[in-house]
Amino acid sequence: PNHLLFADRPEIQEYLINRMFWIGPPEVIRDRFTRLFGATDLDGMWCHAQSVEEAEQLATTLGPAVRATKIG
Repeated sequence: PNHLLFADRPEIQEYLINRMFWIGPPEVIRDRFTRLFGATDLDGMWCHAQSVEEAEQLATTLGPAVRATKIG
């Protein structure tokens, strides 16, 4: 039922999806995070992983982007 909430307002649905879900190769996602952290004053983020292996991949892929923009 939730997927129908904005059925009559596709521009709102697209806006929300683009801000809640980042899909693509790890390098593309890392670049988006790098730009996000560089353009904002975020001090953390929350990412969901389905397994320990996925969580480790997220940390390995995104870690350099987060450290590069927040340390120094």
